Amino acid sequence: ITDNEFQYIMDLDWLDAFYKRVFLFYRETGMRLTEPMMSVLDGAWIDIPNTSKSKVGRNIELDTTMQSIFDELKDWLENGYGSRLRTPADHISKKFKKTLRSIGANENKRFHSLRHTFAVRRLIQGTSIYDLKLLMGHSSVTTTEVYSEMNLKRVAQDFPTLVSSYVNEPKNRERYTDLRYTISLPNAYLS
Repeated sequence: ITDNEFQYIMDLDWLDAFYKRVFLFYRETGMRLTEPMMSVLDGAWIDIPNTSKSKVGRNIELDTTMQSIFDELKDWLENGYGSRLRTPADHISKKFKKTLRSIGANENKRFHSLRHTFAVRRLIQGTSIYDLKLLMGHSSVTTTEVYSEMNLKRVAQDFPTLVSSYVNEPKNRERYTDLRYTISLPNAYLS
């Protein structure tokens, strides 16, 4: 999901602010669709059990904004998700697909694309392939290496906010980009 596509999603008038926050949460954490449903928050850390796809338990540290969104999502999950769909995951996935269609995104994109976006954005920011493997919960670094085979021209077009901050920085200094500030997200979506 490119920077522009994600911004179009955040700008949709018809999309409830709750879903905008949820989509942001998944993009910023790289969690699989069902992982928040099986996870618990312990202080600033989400503990994902070893019952997830890779059978590897892992932990993700959250800032206060992401903690707040996680709490809101867990409350929504526990108090009924307001849909006749079989599971909350189905509901979120279908809502995201409807959102993608409304902005004219490629039909091949789906909810899991947010996880791919997380991986690519982290690599652009300079996260090592091994650290990314741990963040994503892959059982092998070989799985994670797929994300390192990027077309640089396409990356520059899809993520201009990250690429421009990287290109304009001195090479002898550590690069830092806070993902939360790469889109314009009104405060109402974050509270």
